[in-house]
Amino acid sequence: MMKTFWRIAPANKDDKALNGRQSITRGVGFVNKLRPGHGLVMAGWDEESRLGRCHAFGVVMSVNAPEGSVEATWCPSDALFRPLPAGMRWWRDEKGWFGFATTVVERYMLPALFAEKFPELEKLSYGKVIKADRSQVKSGAVRIEGFVYLIKSPYGYKIGKSVNMKQRAQLFSVKLPFQIEVIHYAKFDDYTEAERTLHRKFQDKRLEGEWFDLAPEDIEYIKSQGREMDVSGL
Repeated sequence: MMKTFWRIAPANKDDKALNGRQSITRGVGFVNKLRPGHGLVMAGWDEESRLGRCHAFGVVMSVNAPEGSVEATWCPSDALFRPLPAGMRWWRDEKGWFGFATTVVERYMLPALFAEKFPELEKLSYGKVIKADRSQVKSGAVRIEGFVYLIKSPYGYKIGKSVNMKQRAQLFSVKLPFQIEVIHYAKFDDYTEAERTLHRKFQDKRLEGEWFDLAPEDIEYIKSQGREMDVSGL
């Protein structure tokens, strides 16, 4: 019986349509934790309903951690998961993955759900595991596509990143105690590096954390980076 299960947030539309034997790419640190036979729950978070919405279940077949690649056998699913209040922070976390605690595995009945989706589970032939060394895990060598956004508030501008801007925008309206406006966001092949580069560029204008005191020319520079998206769609 499967015992270890991981939730992964979809990073793009392809992640929402996984079916059959396919590979996905994630950060080296996360992939290095996976082993053949682990269960994967590809699921997003809906802030309005406060539900985890599943797109597919996957069984890890092989792992190539240095390349951030995990091959799995996938089966579409529309399962819904309602976390307890204390567990919602894990679903909201921008990291995009977490391991299900044993008590949560039991409450969600994940072994039974996977057994139903994968009746031949015990007969699957697993591949090999290529682990990453410490330096590779630390560097996180895999690039992840995502968005870098710019938010305007009475207290300055926030430069942040997200793989799901609609979900992120919903969270802002719930979590921030003041009025904000998403004035720009753009797609990057490596959204972590793009955000890091902008933070370094405007280091001297940092107010606190990801908040900056930006001039009009700074905003124009940020808007010139990446592939600009339509904020009206948020």
